[in-house]
Amino acid sequence: VLFKEPLLTKEKAGDEWWNCVFKGDPEIDIQNCNIGQDMSQLPDDAKREWEKSIWRQQQLPPEERAKIQSEYETEDRMKRQAEERIRNNEKAMSDPSKKAFYNMMREKFPDIPVEFK
Repeated sequence: VLFKEPLLTKEKAGDEWWNCVFKGDPEIDIQNCNIGQDMSQLPDDAKREWEKSIWRQQQLPPEERAKIQSEYETEDRMKRQAEERIRNNEKAMSDPSKKAFYNMMREKFPDIPVEFK
């Protein structure tokens, strides 16, 4: 399981878990993931890094924490939009006429992204 650095929020720090390392890998149920309170299970260097990370976050002024949170939210929104575009295109490719139109557009305009909604 991969654990990413805690996300900053106005209410409290949260955790972001990945359900798999690579697309297509077996997925885990991230609802059951928990970093837990038992830091003794972490190696010493990981504990030090975690403590440094928490300390650095606590030293940031509220405006900077808000800015970082906004950046995380923007990145997350962009990721969801990209995933939606991929799903829309995959769905459209199941229609032979849309697939033919897509291929024609890609051939005529190779440098312009073509998407279906």
